Amino acid sequence: MKLEPTSELEDALSHLQCVLVARRTRINPEQITWAQYDVLERCASMGP
Repeated sequence: MKLEPTSELEDALSHLQCVLVARRTRINPEQITWAQYDVLERCASMGP
């Protein structure tokens, strides 16, 4: 199977995904699920 070369956009998106996974892992000491993290992050961005 021959693989196509990746575009700059694909490389950037892959890097961003890695960064987001690393960030969630680092700031998740309680090991909440990604869905729970997304809900909490959205609530936090809404403000008081």
